[in-house]
Amino acid sequence: MQLLDSLREQEWKMEIEEVCEAQALPLLSLNHVSLLCRSMLESMQFYEDVLGFVPIKRPSSFKFNGAWLAYFFSY
Repeated sequence: MQLLDSLREQEWKMEIEEVCEAQALPLLSLNHVSLLCRSMLESMQFYEDVLGFVPIKRPSSFKFNGAWLAYFFSY
């Protein structure tokens, strides 16, 4: 079992190294992120006050609590 775990760990490390050595594509935009948080209100306050996000209309079809925030910037 230890040998199998060791081989899996080696494979995992090799995959990480391959990803790290790969040339990354430049990030031009990010269209959607979903985060779970302990307090939606505190999270919203942070994103608005610290990071400059603004609340936007959320689809009314969602039957659970949540918020949509957007960050508008120019290049």
